[in-house]
Formats: sequence, C-alpha cells, structure tokens
Amino acid sequence: MKPNWRKGWERLIRPAIPQDTKVFLSRLLAAWSALVVMQYQMQEP
Repeated sequence: MKPNWRKGWERLIRPAIPQDTKVFLSRLLAAWSALVVMQYQMQEP
C-alpha cells in the first residue's frame, strides 16, 4: 500500500497555509504546552 494519502494531504494543505493556519498552529502549541505544565504541576506533591 503506497502512501497516496500523503500526496493528497500535502495537496490539500500546501496551497492553504495562510495566517489562519499559523494562528491555529501557534494556539495549538500554546494549549499543548499549557497542558504539559498543568500535568507537571499535578505530579508535584
């Protein structure tokens, strides 16, 4: 099974990387880092 879906995915995403995607990725990164920090704080006694 060849990874044909990857070409389709790139074709879908590559032309559409506007500001929206950058903002979305930065928000996702911020949310992820906040989640990691919360988990670390919960692990501490």
